[in-house]
Amino acid sequence: MPTLLPRSSSSRSPARAAAKGLGGGLPIAGITARADIVDQVHAGGLGGTFGGNPLSCAAALAAMETIELVGPDGHTPDAELTRAIASRCHQEGVLVLTAGSYGNVLRFLPPLVISDDLLDDALGVLEKAISASA
Repeated sequence: MPTLLPRSSSSRSPARAAAKGLGGGLPIAGITARADIVDQVHAGGLGGTFGGNPLSCAAALAAMETIELVGPDGHTPDAELTRAIASRCHQEGVLVLTAGSYGNVLRFLPPLVISDDLLDDALGVLEKAISASA
């Protein structure tokens, strides 16, 4: 199960809540818990003010989109490649963030109002950066 909050040896909570930045600025909240806990709740028992809004859900998915880069074996995180791609993007004016526990994740945080043309330009820069760095 993906974890939305950092784990620590002192934190053994059975459930975790996330909100605020989860929806990229739109109202949404969620919980992460083991199936044996969530399955005890009757259908419709988990709800709230921000539950199920299609626009907020789409924004949350878009806010969490990432590209994880691994080495030739398909498993080993490749932070060096990630930094090289991000650097090439930055040189061309496209801001991407490096993230992840191993520094091998590219994050994209475009505004919700980005035009199709600008998004296409940015993705073209990313494609060139990946090709040049691979």
